[in-house]
Amino acid sequence: MARFTKGWLFQRGNVWYIGWYEGRRRRARRISTSEKIATIALNRFRHEQDLKRLGLAPDTIKVETAPHTIQDLIDEFLRQSKMRNRESTVKAHGYRLAEFSGFCFANFIDKAIGLTREHGESFIQSLSANKAQTINSTMATARAALNHAVAIGWIKKNPWRGVKVLSTPRRSGRVLTPGEVDAISEAIQIPYDDVVLILYGTGMRVSELLNLTWEQVSLPRKLITVTGREGYETKTGEVWAIPMVDDVHAIMRAWHKRRAGDYVIHLGDGRPLKYRAFYTKWVEAAPAGARIHDLRHSFASRLIEAGADMSAVQALLGHTDITTTQKYRHLSPGYLQEQVAKLG
Repeated sequence: MARFTKGWLFQRGNVWYIGWYEGRRRRARRISTSEKIATIALNRFRHEQDLKRLGLAPDTIKVETAPHTIQDLIDEFLRQSKMRNRESTVKAHGYRLAEFSGFCFANFIDKAIGLTREHGESFIQSLSANKAQTINSTMATARAALNHAVAIGWIKKNPWRGVKVLSTPRRSGRVLTPGEVDAISEAIQIPYDDVVLILYGTGMRVSELLNLTWEQVSLPRKLITVTGREGYETKTGEVWAIPMVDDVHAIMRAWHKRRAGDYVIHLGDGRPLKYRAFYTKWVEAAPAGARIHDLRHSFASRLIEAGADMSAVQALLGHTDITTTQKYRHLSPGYLQEQVAKLG
């Protein structure tokens, strides 16, 4: 007969774990950076151990009927993450989702269908021992996993969408000049030069471009539709259209002539480009301190300098909140000169 123990809490670094014995074998489960959440989780663990002693499986008291558990969702999200991200990103996703898993366990939430907006707000509060940036990134990863659950049809909508995160100082974006972009595209290896020019000419996030398929591109209409699909979800979960400028349209036509599968940008055999490979080439070719995301900043800044309406910029960037778009106005040198000129 299996030996069941009550379990105990212990801490490694700033993370709390539950420890217990199964027979002579010691086990541990990561729970949370919050001692309060860990204590609640321990109470649940002991309750389940009591049920096992009585010969009752904990599953017999669950009321949710959805087939996929929180752990199923985490495993599926990390599987997709390994296919699209560098190792360090996947490791960060795993660490953050362990926090998410511990919170759900402590609150008797075994399936994503049981999550509510209030749980999202409580999750943020449970992370209060961490820095604001860590809290926000942990929440962002949990939300991304729930967005993925929506994309693959496991849940109908993301219950944590719209839950407010903490305010943090933003790093100022850099506006790259056309000359700098040309220099980067000339220095970077083919086919990454086209990636640079498309990002600069569309304002797309790099993940959106690397996951772009021909189904989303209309060459006759000179239009790109940014949307999620099975196995991939955009950052905001929204769908929006971006008209192609002539330079981008010419690049897209060239890629269409050497089409080798569903992905627009590929390695020659239809396999999509990986972010890690592109990032490595970017670091080698770009000016010191320039980020890939600065191409998106530069797209927005050029639109504003050209007199584009802020609501139009919001639509082209796929922002759900106009306040997110407003920050790009302050990156524009032309806008700053205009404000200083008001002094007379």
